[in-house]
Amino acid sequence: MRRINSYLVLVLFLMIGTPVKSQIVKVIDAGKLRARVLENAHQSESMSGIRGDQGVVRYDFDGAVLPNRQFSRFTIRCAGTHIGVRNWTDEKGVFHPAWTAGANYGISGTPSEVPQIMFAVPDKNGVVVHKYVRYQPPRISVDGRYYNAPFPYDETEEVAPEKIPGTADQMVESYCRTWIGLDLHQRVLAWSQKNHDDYILYEYTFKNSGNINLDDAIELPNQILDSLYIMRTDQAVPAEISDREKEWVTWIGCRPGEDLRMTYTYPSRQQGSTSDNLGMPRNDYNQPRLIATQYVGDATLFISKAPNDFVNDNPASPQMHTIWDARLAYIKEYEKLHSNEQVLALNVMKRGIVTAESGDQSYVKPPYMTNAYPGTFHEIPPDSQYNAITEINPWGQYARFHELPMVSHGPFRLAPGDSIKFVFAHIVGSISKRKAFDIGRSWYSGTCTPPPGCNWNNGSPTDNLPGQYRRNPLLYRDASTGAAGDYNNWAKDCWIATGKDSLMQNARAAQWAVLQKYNVPTAPPPPSIDVTGRSDAIRISWGSESEVAPDFAGYRVYRAIGSYADSQWVKIFECNGKQTHYYDDKSAVRGTAYYYYVTAFDDGVSNLPDCNGNKESLESGMYANMTLFPANLARPFVEGTLDSIRVVPNPYSLTAGRNGIQFTAEENKIMFYGLPPECTIKIFSENGDLIKTMYHSGSGDESWGRIKVPFDMQTSDSGMRPVSGIYIANITTPDGRAKNVKFLIVR
Repeated sequence: MRRINSYLVLVLFLMIGTPVKSQIVKVIDAGKLRARVLENAHQSESMSGIRGDQGVVRYDFDGAVLPNRQFSRFTIRCAGTHIGVRNWTDEKGVFHPAWTAGANYGISGTPSEVPQIMFAVPDKNGVVVHKYVRYQPPRISVDGRYYNAPFPYDETEEVAPEKIPGTADQMVESYCRTWIGLDLHQRVLAWSQKNHDDYILYEYTFKNSGNINLDDAIELPNQILDSLYIMRTDQAVPAEISDREKEWVTWIGCRPGEDLRMTYTYPSRQQGSTSDNLGMPRNDYNQPRLIATQYVGDATLFISKAPNDFVNDNPASPQMHTIWDARLAYIKEYEKLHSNEQVLALNVMKRGIVTAESGDQSYVKPPYMTNAYPGTFHEIPPDSQYNAITEINPWGQYARFHELPMVSHGPFRLAPGDSIKFVFAHIVGSISKRKAFDIGRSWYSGTCTPPPGCNWNNGSPTDNLPGQYRRNPLLYRDASTGAAGDYNNWAKDCWIATGKDSLMQNARAAQWAVLQKYNVPTAPPPPSIDVTGRSDAIRISWGSESEVAPDFAGYRVYRAIGSYADSQWVKIFECNGKQTHYYDDKSAVRGTAYYYYVTAFDDGVSNLPDCNGNKESLESGMYANMTLFPANLARPFVEGTLDSIRVVPNPYSLTAGRNGIQFTAEENKIMFYGLPPECTIKIFSENGDLIKTMYHSGSGDESWGRIKVPFDMQTSDSGMRPVSGIYIANITTPDGRAKNVKFLIVR
């Protein structure tokens, strides 16, 4: 919604002759999750943008690499929906024992094959995907420059609350078709406010249309889709630095009485480490913290109990859980399979991966879970039977345990015209960003204490850790010392394990939203925001768009210092009613970068009870009008003299910046203070080489570094970092006055 570059165009052509509109990715970005949605419903590795470090879903936690990288590298790396049927006859009358389609985990076809297998159906205007929003996205400006992405971006976007089911803030919609003759109506929904901003809903409606291509002719009018299976795959990467960190996968909802059906992934200690690196502690930019604490789930929220039944859910579905096997190319790579591969792939959808299909006698199939629904196939989750330290590598001893679960639904029997509906959600639960900083600091200092309810008991702890941690205490011991137990590590790990509670809470909120037919209580719309740096304060002004809400109650202003990705967003102002539309932040310090957002809140009285059973006041989401460009106090320019010019800090030290001694979260910045209203700043090395020229006008401040341009990392005109040494800044005014200022850089 805020980023223009979120609209990625991937050029693909259909195989039917004339190319249609190029493939389009739309981004759902209402809450804490960012999901990339393709018009043909592919979420596979090659289609999801994995090579751009975006994946399918990213979560607002820690970018891990840069202070201003707000969203994780990829929380869900790649995913897919695989479809299979038995006894299928094509349009030429050729019988096939099995036929498959959909988007697998892996490559999912060459660019020439994908449009044949699963493809978007354009509407009468040639549009293949639509993005609808409930409210016009707010305008965002800093010092007169606008930073909100234009909306509508093109003809595929629209402010259309009447087209969005329930009260969702955003929806992406498309219609797809497969070469099986099975159509798919895709709707992806997201909310922005409390209780509902940690998940994204996907509603898939499958229909036996008998149409296998883009024309209107029905090639298979009498085709019955027999033993139809729909299989979901997801790879979550809580560690998020690369795709080789270890994680655990498990699943729930296989037995009667379990109220949630979900596969979920959570972080594990990395094999080969000499210390407990669960949560991947980092201490860069003077910000000790945990960066990998996320529990990531894929929850089944509704599956039709029978064809054309969109009301009654089938609690016994999913009917299969297994773990992807890297050796089985027919469930990962290209979907244009040989006949025997089609049969093998369909068998996996039915009962998981078995020895006969893998062709590898070294692989022993785990026993199925006990007390499961009759006729279903569920392996025992790997986190309940393996030791992460000694047995599981990222790719596994037999290339088996890449921790990518596969979950299938079926079998269905769809006559021509029959439909089924499938609703699932991508969900994240975690300790908060603030808590990740707090726990990181205490762990690095060796003083971490556990959450309430966890007791060390002299090394025989009572805690919330998963079973394999208790069975294998090395998971929280210091492997370099071999100590019997490490209280500091154990306490940190217990805090990370509380993310499971958040995941379950968010999953139940998503489930509740489906039961309410997507009608959840909502906050007022967000206001537009204008931020202006003045000499005495930074003024935050906002519009009145929020006041259309009948239960509107007031506004709140939040601020972050140094980095908009920081965890320390603090409320600095609140007002009731419609009279106030600006706030002057007079506590701002000169030379420091500030970021802001403004929310509107309601009275809570008019809201229906939410998923927790309570009526409560709700406020608009933080992402709608968050400023991503820094605002600063503007020092008045100095008339008549150049003697007041100063360089700060002097000396400049990179180490000091990383230790937080200089400007907060801005290690690459030098400020020039006391400048005239207009001048040219030329920076020379001690050898007299000109390395940087800057043209200044307006205030009395100028920066060489981040404050001026986002991610300007204090480089020369040629893009090089200045080395340690003495530098001279020559400041010259248009009327010929000049002054040289000497400063030192230590790198």
